[in-house]
Amino acid sequence: MITDQLSTRKKTLSTFTALACASLLCATAHAQQASGEEAAGKASEVSQQPNRATKRAALEEVVVTARRREESLQTAPVAVSALTGDDMRQRGITNTGELAKSVPSLEISQGRASQIYIRGVGQRSGFARVDPTVGVYLDDLFIPRSDSQLLDTVDIENVQVLRGPQGTLFGKNTTGGAMVLTLAKPGDTQEGYVDLTLGSLGAQTLRAAWTQPVTDDLSVRFAINNRRRDGFTEDVVSGQKGGSVDRLSGLFQTRWLASDSVTVDTLLFLSDRDDTLEHNNCRINNDQALFLEGLYVMWPGDTDPSQPTAYRENCEANSEERLGDLKSNTGAYPNLNWDQQQAMIGATVEWLYSPDHQIKGVFGARKAEKGALVTSDQDGGPGNWSESHNHGDSEQKSLSAELQFSGGFFDERLRYTGGLFYMLEENFEPFTLVSGFGGLDLKTIGELGAGQVPTRPTPGGTVPFVGAVTGNPIQQNEFDLTNNTLAAYVQSSFDITPMLELTLGLRWTSENRESNLVLTQADTTAIENRMRSAGLVGACLGPELPGVCQSNVPWAADPVGQISALFPDANGDGIDDFP
Repeated sequence: MITDQLSTRKKTLSTFTALACASLLCATAHAQQASGEEAAGKASEVSQQPNRATKRAALEEVVVTARRREESLQTAPVAVSALTGDDMRQRGITNTGELAKSVPSLEISQGRASQIYIRGVGQRSGFARVDPTVGVYLDDLFIPRSDSQLLDTVDIENVQVLRGPQGTLFGKNTTGGAMVLTLAKPGDTQEGYVDLTLGSLGAQTLRAAWTQPVTDDLSVRFAINNRRRDGFTEDVVSGQKGGSVDRLSGLFQTRWLASDSVTVDTLLFLSDRDDTLEHNNCRINNDQALFLEGLYVMWPGDTDPSQPTAYRENCEANSEERLGDLKSNTGAYPNLNWDQQQAMIGATVEWLYSPDHQIKGVFGARKAEKGALVTSDQDGGPGNWSESHNHGDSEQKSLSAELQFSGGFFDERLRYTGGLFYMLEENFEPFTLVSGFGGLDLKTIGELGAGQVPTRPTPGGTVPFVGAVTGNPIQQNEFDLTNNTLAAYVQSSFDITPMLELTLGLRWTSENRESNLVLTQADTTAIENRMRSAGLVGACLGPELPGVCQSNVPWAADPVGQISALFPDANGDGIDDFP
């Protein structure tokens, strides 16, 4: 059984864009128009001369910093894709998660566990205690957690996606590659922009930025990105709309030209995300799946172990075939609200101490909090049978410092880039795994005990046994992670000939990780006592299989359903209440 995301056919109506511009921008547009008319006049003169070409095309040079120095994309010997801020606006890209539309070999999952993959290399786990394998850098500030890497593109000058390992160029976690975002910097003139986009489903995006010089050497820049959209999927039980967007991001930057050779940049980034994830549908692909006829597990509602149907019916209750397009049924409390706040500050000091050599210091701090969320609904339907939840608030904190060296010798034939990187990170993450109750026939238990693949039980069954599918119906984990990282890296390139380059790189990393886990499980003794007091079970199998007991109720009377009813979800959090 797998869960399929609902078709995201949003049946978008015609979308229109309204552009608001300051008088300065309008004046620029008029100047460009006049320049265009002048150019058109010259083109008309050229067209009257038969021996000259009437059209000329020039390939615009794209400058990238994939190797920590400026070079032409056409000649850089690295696999990199680059987009400017204007490119992203023209393509409607308002979030780094949307870059997969335009960048080859880049895949980004924006579901319950946001992940970035480059050339198929990525980290499947979305846990905060598991490091991603694609590094994301915002103005050289490293963002260590995957659920915070997909930030809104507030005032981006360009983004570069580097494919393949980048460990000798960046500070941390670039096994699969790196995504480098560079912000538009404050300049020495007043300028800005306002973009307003409106569309169907109540979609609206407001993006604006403004640069204001304060003195001859100091400028500031403000930027904002506000996105909203109504949900387009609906849970038929709870009425919750899925796929809605409600995000607000703000950016404040300063640039101080301390001297002819020293530049100091600072930034403050704030974001608030309050989305609802798209709802899922369920589809059975294989009747021999583990929780169907693979083990002949009985679920609440099953009355004949030779013909288990409850798991299938639970899935089909949330199928697109039954509900229709963009509808779901995942229970009364789907809990798909992605509520996350993030704050980040940074400072960069760049010293060009000679025409060919520079030193850069990058310092940053970050804090993020995310609310409760259903991370996986493995049974696929409205039953609380097999799910995982972040049952409380997650917290992330990090401090980082990086010292970079770069330059060249022999008229840039020999170039070098190196650095020292340090990061202190603290994470707290609560996680609950719910497996619920299931049942097995005595014949099936005997076959499993003998190491045999279970065969179909006798019609009507023999003796029913009921208990937690995974040995305990609920497990609550609370992780505390402290991570200290120290790294040194260097990469050097030498032009042997104009067409042949030799590049060597070296990296050293030391990590000290301390993880504390508090594991809370259901009280199997209390569960057994409650089942006995209700007269539903007799003997239990003991410490080897705690909470698994012989039922006093025959298969025909749905013993799993009767025992599950003893542990309802009284507090309405979507998790059955176990002692």
